Amino acid sequence: MRLALLVAIALGAFGCGSENPQTDVGRFDGGGGDGGDLDTSGLDAPALDTSGLDAPAADTAGLDAPGTDASGADGGLVSMPCVATGACDPFDPTSCSDGESCRLGATGTECMALFSTVAAAGEVCTRSDGCEPGTLCLDFGEGFVCHLMCPDGSIGFCGAGQACGGGLGDTCVRVCRPTPVPCDIYAQDCVDPELACVLVTHADTGERYTGCRPPGPLTEGETCGTGVGTCERGLVCIRVTGVSSCRSVCSDDGPDCTAPQACTGVTTGWGVRYCSDP
Repeated sequence: MRLALLVAIALGAFGCGSENPQTDVGRFDGGGGDGGDLDTSGLDAPALDTSGLDAPAADTAGLDAPGTDASGADGGLVSMPCVATGACDPFDPTSCSDGESCRLGATGTECMALFSTVAAAGEVCTRSDGCEPGTLCLDFGEGFVCHLMCPDGSIGFCGAGQACGGGLGDTCVRVCRPTPVPCDIYAQDCVDPELACVLVTHADTGERYTGCRPPGPLTEGETCGTGVGTCERGLVCIRVTGVSSCRSVCSDDGPDCTAPQACTGVTTGWGVRYCSDP
């Protein structure tokens, strides 16, 4: 029964990878050299732990979705965190009384009772009220773990090696997730064989680079992007004249394109080359 409820809520909240304009879904558009646009979808949609009835419905958590990128007078990045709507501050562990934590409720943030035993950030959890204040119990495909909540627009809030990304029912409340490890998209040199080198954007700084993340199931030429998923290893999702499809990456040193395609497409921002139609 609990598993069925979990699946129902996850499908309703995530729309099977569909785009939600109010949340970061890891989808980016970058002009290609042949007029094509990059169209990628994030895979990090968390399954919500529904053992607590007050658990918030998670929309999505695409780590490679850009956060607020504001420029200061000197041209540097400025952290401009938002303020969550509600009776308490979810980013301040002391915002509620002892035995309570600030979590998302029906009308914004609320102080809610904690379970008798709670886990700390990074530790395994089994229920929505089983994480210490300031954290939430979520599953990003690696099992339920307590994740630190962070305000959208913040830079450096999560600490080294992590970034703030993913909506949780409130446009301000997000969670800290590890940033993808940099890699060579042509060589596909990720250490973990389960990961692929793909186009990503740092959630805090907006930096575009190639990093290791789980690949999608779609093959070359298949429709990809909004609502239909992402491409397998060595492919990027490119939109040309309103239609998105998986295209192979290419370079002078290999991999090569299959005729009649040629290695003339270039993604703006990343500079990654891909096979384009003549």
